[in-house]
Amino acid sequence: MRYLALVFILCFMLAANGCESVSVRADFPPRLPDDFPAPPEGSEGVTVTYSGSGVYPVALHIPPGHLPPPGHCRIWYPGRPPGHQPRAGDCQSLIHRVPLGAWLISRPTKEKDYVRVSVYDQSRPSIVVVIRVFDVATGRFVYEEKP
Repeated sequence: MRYLALVFILCFMLAANGCESVSVRADFPPRLPDDFPAPPEGSEGVTVTYSGSGVYPVALHIPPGHLPPPGHCRIWYPGRPPGHQPRAGDCQSLIHRVPLGAWLISRPTKEKDYVRVSVYDQSRPSIVVVIRVFDVATGRFVYEEKP
């Protein structure tokens, strides 16, 4: 009889403990900054623009020595200094490791004068929002592709 009462009490405690609710609060969609970052010295206008799905490059202000070589890619974090960005590498391995809100910068082998910037969504993993193409020499926007 005592055994049955003990089992009943344990079952009641487990059931009562399992009914406890847990709530997590997060801002969704993520809040965006109220102002644009200052453009790099010597550049004209804004360098990025904010939207609900990501930070989009308007002009490419990446020093030539920090661009990946033709045929390679580089993960780029908007707002982080060029010297603090990850190294360039093989596109096939990097494409699967791009974190939320980062960019994948690629230099096609056949189009050495252009840089492709794939903008990844800030809230959905592995989703490319837009691909923007820039001229390597001037950093100016050339055209945009849909992923």
